[in-house]
Amino acid sequence: MTTTAGLSLNHLRKTTKRPNTVAETRKRLNRINEEVAAHAEVTPEEKTPTPATGGTTLTTEELNEIIESAIINAAAAQKTKEKEEPVEVPTVDATQARVVKTSLSEDNPLRYSVPNDRDEPPGFPICAILTEAINRGATDVYVTPDTPIRFKIKGGNNIYDGFKIPNRSEINRMMKVIIPSAERDIFTSQKELDSSYTLPLYEHAGRRTRLNISAASPGFDNAVLSFRILAGNLHHPKYYGLPDIVLKAMHQANGLIVFSGPTGSGKTTSIASLLLYASREVHRPDANGNPTGPTIITIERPIEYLFDNNNRKANGSLFIQREVGRDTYSFNNAISSAMRQQPNIILIGEVRDAVEMRAALTAATTGHLTLTTVHAEDTAGIIQRLMGAADTGANTREDVLRSIAASGRVFVTQALVDRIDGEKIAVHEVLVIKQSDQALIQAIQGGDIRYIRQSLQATGEDMSSRLVELCREGGPCYVESALKHSPDPNRFWQLIQLEESNGIKFNYNPNKKSDDIW
Repeated sequence: MTTTAGLSLNHLRKTTKRPNTVAETRKRLNRINEEVAAHAEVTPEEKTPTPATGGTTLTTEELNEIIESAIINAAAAQKTKEKEEPVEVPTVDATQARVVKTSLSEDNPLRYSVPNDRDEPPGFPICAILTEAINRGATDVYVTPDTPIRFKIKGGNNIYDGFKIPNRSEINRMMKVIIPSAERDIFTSQKELDSSYTLPLYEHAGRRTRLNISAASPGFDNAVLSFRILAGNLHHPKYYGLPDIVLKAMHQANGLIVFSGPTGSGKTTSIASLLLYASREVHRPDANGNPTGPTIITIERPIEYLFDNNNRKANGSLFIQREVGRDTYSFNNAISSAMRQQPNIILIGEVRDAVEMRAALTAATTGHLTLTTVHAEDTAGIIQRLMGAADTGANTREDVLRSIAASGRVFVTQALVDRIDGEKIAVHEVLVIKQSDQALIQAIQGGDIRYIRQSLQATGEDMSSRLVELCREGGPCYVESALKHSPDPNRFWQLIQLEESNGIKFNYNPNKKSDDIW
């Protein structure tokens, strides 16, 4: 009997011009009879068949055997080929792969930390992809099954074609490598997870990302991964435009400093820069009376910036950093534990519920300078959010408001506004709570949010007034860009019209129509 040679799935597809399944192939046996014969070869022991012997015509059973065997062999060959073929990987400098070190650099206050069991998974070069994203200036990377990977660059989504479109199996295999098993269990049960991933390889080894994973339709096994790329270095708070009054608050022995702002407004980086400032500039005397840095405890989900206690500029300061879900079960447990560790400064990554808010207020009123973030549209809104710590028990609304008035130091709302030159600029609304300002203290104690907003507006310290300053003629921003960040668009526009009536000119985007401002 003759044997097949060179017969493959692709060849059968071309021959039949239809999807290649065994069932469909069997229906078209007669059509490919001669094609199979044309691709047959003879073993050395066999003689060439001649028309007289009828050797060029196969029976249906023989042809069926050949085709099924060819399909099985071709499929097996394809699997072998896929295993042998190297996965397409973005271009990176292999000479800059893992370097064992504790600090990112002598002058960088951040710590290098890469767990060995979370290296780049085989077959899915996520570290190389993130390296390429950093080199292109991306702020976020989105990975979802059966969809091209996206890089967010300057607010826009850019399709990344340096790697094939990943399927669900590939993404699941990658998740098993980069996410600890305990956190995978959290995702399985809750369908979402806030975690982190540190690049273990290449030129940006040690760079951290904030990783959010969420289940999404369609299907029960569909996960969307969002990597937020964090800064690779930290600078002085003035670099981020933070006012002097906020820096002065870091020298307080106790009290509450709260940041608010939308996602992506840079709150985390600003607070991290304040902790860096405290570690270098805020002094606490040691046993001999010599000035040293403070003890700082951070409680986050996830930890975003890891500080290096061995940095030469650390000034003896000590960072103890704990991640909720990995190092502790809850914010409340970690805060209770922190009280027994004698810290000078406590950072609570974000207070979300009444229990966490009460814990933050307690920390601030018991001898610790406490920093945290909440979701609020302005500084008066921060007080409204903290009022959520009240309950029907011992923590009544009046008790909570008295705690806010007593422990509050500086409340900051931050926004990042697009500049005309394509960069971004931070703008801040700052509420300074002074015990000597009896009118403000009484307003806080009484929950008079309207008075607080009006007092900020009267002094031109509200967010809308600060935004208007940015888009005056010669300023860095367009009116259209600043307006997007105003918590009170009507007030913003009234201020613009008032100043224009007095002859002040503003920067309007020449590529926008006047009707598009709203």
